[in-house]
Amino acid sequence: ATLFYNSDSSSPNAMRWAHAVRNEEEENMRVPVRMAYELRKAIHEQRQLFGDKKLETSQENKLLGSVDSYMSGYYGIRKFLTTPFPFPLVQMARTFLFFYVYTVPFALLSDPSIAIVHCIEIFVLTYGFMGLETVSIELDNPFGDDDNDFDNLGMAYTAFEDNYVMISDIDGPEYTDKLRAKMFCKKECDNISTEQTWLLK
Repeated sequence: ATLFYNSDSSSPNAMRWAHAVRNEEEENMRVPVRMAYELRKAIHEQRQLFGDKKLETSQENKLLGSVDSYMSGYYGIRKFLTTPFPFPLVQMARTFLFFYVYTVPFALLSDPSIAIVHCIEIFVLTYGFMGLETVSIELDNPFGDDDNDFDNLGMAYTAFEDNYVMISDIDGPEYTDKLRAKMFCKKECDNISTEQTWLLK
């Protein structure tokens, strides 16, 4: 069961409770919330599943605290991504930047130095200021697929491998192989992540 979607994504009632058509970014941001819900539900259900071998209350609280920490990190990232930067500030900063860079040569007209010195000065100033502007644009969103973005998938794989070791010790290699095969899907991974994502099935 899902909160917003039926199991059949092609159903005309798939957006039954949605207030509007959601774009890809909104769909992606909904997945961690749903995953946290599934994790909390699984932690609570272990009481019925394991009977006398159920976790102690302190262990259960520790697992729930880990889920809370995960969600705190996620909400921090989402706040960073969704908080709009004041556009007038960016507009004015870039306007003055380009105005300064393009008017510097006129300020050097009264300088008695030779032309090659003027060219070097203008090149260094232009390279420095435009380079800083480019860096600020790249730092505005460090999450993505660019070469200089954070390797989120690589860090996730490292966390997966840590879980494989623990699951192998507890449940054996068979379940570890099943989990690894599920985490390294083929076709499903290329689709948009929604509440029907392969991770939640």
